[in-house]
Amino acid sequence: SESIIDIAKKCNEKLAISFNKYTLQNLFNKNSEELIDLKRVKGLKKEFFDRIKIWLQSEHPYTIRFAIVLLLTYYKEGLGEEIYHLINSVDSEDYYVNMAVAWFYSVALCYDYQNAVKILEEKRLKPFIQNKSISKGIDSFRLTKEQKAYLKTLKI
Repeated sequence: SESIIDIAKKCNEKLAISFNKYTLQNLFNKNSEELIDLKRVKGLKKEFFDRIKIWLQSEHPYTIRFAIVLLLTYYKEGLGEEIYHLINSVDSEDYYVNMAVAWFYSVALCYDYQNAVKILEEKRLKPFIQNKSISKGIDSFRLTKEQKAYLKTLKI
């Protein structure tokens, strides 16, 4: 079956950005990123990035979570400080949102260790997010034993 992105691209690339609030609220759940081929976003980076900023401000947790998963894709492409700012602006008590933020930081530790670890050193994150980020980072094969040992000292 076709993904929502495939259908939208057939109509018009810009239409892929025109998800309305009703669609987001009813489509997105904790498994939404499995329904949408995130690789398709790469061709519409600018448009999706602008929309992600809006989705991060949503009152709906799964919309926020979906936006964070999309940011993981952009993060690897090197949008840098703006991404950290956007992630740090997310303020939610929702478990799935906080897990997505922790996932972001665990990936950031693998791809941008110096900047990510600085945020952990400053203890700017909620304790749950900080500790889960560290735990997931320690599970990664991309970090050295020394990095993992240091991360353990940053738990709250």
